[in-house]
Amino acid sequence: MQPQKDTRPDPRKREGHLSKDGKWRSFPKVPNLLQYVGSGNYYGRIKVRGKLIRESLQTTAWSSAKLRLPDFLKKHQQSTSREKFPLFPEAVEEFKSNLDHETGIKQRSKEYRLLCLQKILSTWPKVMDLRMDEITEQACKEWAAGLNGKIACHYFNNTIATLRQVIATGIKMHKAKTGISIENPASELNRVRITQKNLQLPESAQFKSLLENIRHGSSGWRYRVADLVEFLAYSGLRIQSEAIWVNWEDIDWPKREIVVRGHPETGTKNSSLRRVPIIADMETCEFRRKSDTSPT
Repeated sequence: MQPQKDTRPDPRKREGHLSKDGKWRSFPKVPNLLQYVGSGNYYGRIKVRGKLIRESLQTTAWSSAKLRLPDFLKKHQQSTSREKFPLFPEAVEEFKSNLDHETGIKQRSKEYRLLCLQKILSTWPKVMDLRMDEITEQACKEWAAGLNGKIACHYFNNTIATLRQVIATGIKMHKAKTGISIENPASELNRVRITQKNLQLPESAQFKSLLENIRHGSSGWRYRVADLVEFLAYSGLRIQSEAIWVNWEDIDWPKREIVVRGHPETGTKNSSLRRVPIIADMETCEFRRKSDTSPT
């Protein structure tokens, strides 16, 4: 004779929550445990690679269900952990794609970031054979130590920052598939202190002599080159992103200022419009260029 099923409500079940259709009971204190109300059977529940897995624990007893749940979780978590981490080249391609679609970064900044990436690949070629979980903190530090001192401080700092971003991209890719993450081995790389250059600027007489030497050279562009050197020296503008975009309309003669707008689409390096005062020597230079008195 089978024992009569105990239909008294378990106080633990009163702590559970029923699904909208009333078929499933979940337990906030045991989030991976479910009970099918109709049969009383308990089920384990886990999400793997974005897919929800629900599997019977083959029991209607609360105590047995809690004992069997860890084995269920361990089985599916181990299958998840066997998913290999992305290779560094895969993370590089994802990083490039993300960078290309980034709308808040100027094109020149994107190009510079890719330049930093190329420096990583040329100075650490073996990293291309490694998966994200095979790149160690010690290996990152040894690579950085070998690079330090060989390139400019700003370049070095941006290059190690790029390495961190690429590895973070690979870790994120793996987490999106498996839910498993690891520490970024490049997170402990230290930036170097930016040292100020000791500029050896020519005296006024030396600078004028330099301009005269340029103007009396053999190049057909000698006068224009001398005017450019003079303009850059007096204005302090960056040649590629600022100076080449200055028009006569940008010169505010009443205020004796040059309005620096930069590239028509990307603006100046800091995306800000600024005004540069016109000193006496620059005014002489600009009047000479405006009246086209310089030989061509």
